[in-house]
Amino acid sequence: MSIEEHIERQNDYIWRISCAVDNLRKLGEAKITYGQVKSRLNALNSSWNKFQENHEKISEIKFAAKGDQLDAIKKLSYLAKDYYGLCEEHFLSGEGVMLHLLESLKPAPAAPVQAAAAPQDAPTGGSSKRLPRIKLPTFAGSYSEWEPFYDLFSSMVRENSQLLEVEKLHYLKTSVTDEPLQLIKNISLTAENFP
Repeated sequence: MSIEEHIERQNDYIWRISCAVDNLRKLGEAKITYGQVKSRLNALNSSWNKFQENHEKISEIKFAAKGDQLDAIKKLSYLAKDYYGLCEEHFLSGEGVMLHLLESLKPAPAAPVQAAAAPQDAPTGGSSKRLPRIKLPTFAGSYSEWEPFYDLFSSMVRENSQLLEVEKLHYLKTSVTDEPLQLIKNISLTAENFP
């Protein structure tokens, strides 16, 4: 198999890994179950393992190349733009989100039979209404948009104690465009980098 064919496979793995969390969220909150997250986490890990194996094959071809062939290989976008590092960030971010979801969806230990009985005087047929989900704000750099973006992003993400710091940074990176994105795109997706 040629290096180009290996890179084509890598592009497929990068796409699968980078879309894993978004595809999970497309199910809708009601359908995101422990089993769904667990199976998708397994698929994410499988794609990452295949990506790493294929990367080793690309490295072997690169190290065997000489002269002009080596120069041409080094100029390929996959190597020149560090697609391995990009994919690793997507994997770590996706794995972090899914592990956090798994933890929050972990079935609670069975309660004793006595505690499971509902009180006799408990009201029935409560009328709790669910509000529509608020879409995360986006920020493209306009000064007039900064304060509304900051306030909404802070209340939804920054001050949300249920989110890990790495998830907060992921949400920030996906909520900015244009110049603000350029300013933070090279910040590694780690918990330490959000504050």
